[in-house]
Amino acid sequence: METKWVELLHGDSHPKEVREGLEKLLSGVSEEFAYSEYALKAKNGNKLIISWHNVPRPASWNGGIGLLLSGSDVTERKHAEEEKAVLLREVYHRTKNNMSIIISLLTLQGGQIENPIFQQMLLDTRNRILSMAIVHSKLYSSQSLARIGLVEYVRELSSNLLVTFYGSSEAVYMAIQGEDVLVDLETAVPTGLVINEILTNAFKHAFSETQGRRKIKLDIREESGYICVEYQDNGCGLPEAVLLKHGGGLGMQLIDNIVRHQLNGTVTLQNINGTHISLTIQKGAQ
Repeated sequence: METKWVELLHGDSHPKEVREGLEKLLSGVSEEFAYSEYALKAKNGNKLIISWHNVPRPASWNGGIGLLLSGSDVTERKHAEEEKAVLLREVYHRTKNNMSIIISLLTLQGGQIENPIFQQMLLDTRNRILSMAIVHSKLYSSQSLARIGLVEYVRELSSNLLVTFYGSSEAVYMAIQGEDVLVDLETAVPTGLVINEILTNAFKHAFSETQGRRKIKLDIREESGYICVEYQDNGCGLPEAVLLKHGGGLGMQLIDNIVRHQLNGTVTLQNINGTHISLTIQKGAQ
């Protein structure tokens, strides 16, 4: 491989790594560089980003193996993608900040209301907005800008709710486990609202004052294009009217409506050593 060819590489492409990668491809050690992107220096010194397809071929000049390199200039596309990413981050950031202002206003307003029923209504609304704000915060800090890990999101959401209801994230033993299921904005927001309602209902009603150690388990996994969420607590269980879907407040109505109409899923309620809720959500249903 001629040194002059390597010198055409732009410094941002880490010439040594490119050369080593192509040599591995040539020797059959690794196919990592069969498809790759790295930059060349144009005559005017600008950087050209090239998408390469590199294929080992018999070399006619020495009877050995050479590389057939074909490339397409993707510089403009890459610049457009970078600009789009910057704009998208700004949108997520501003949305999160606007929601934070609304959350603060609701918190202040709640502190001036003496009626405990109205106070709780404002608190519930605040927490619903918070569940959406966390989604935008995580999208802002994610590499892809398009998807977030559902398990980590639920962990952060539950921690915030615990502090809101009990003043401590240690008041209830939370076991949140499962696969690193990645979801987009359209799935994360309604799913977050549903889990917010389930946890809010549990923190309000599941545990008595004389309850021993409060426990909640959430298992999240993906199966055949569906997201499955299994919720279990060791509380007092749901009233019979709620199990038969003849009762329940706004929270239970939201759970049922969002799962069925927005997420094209199903929800099953049972009393099994406490409350057991099964959610099946079609991934990318929107």
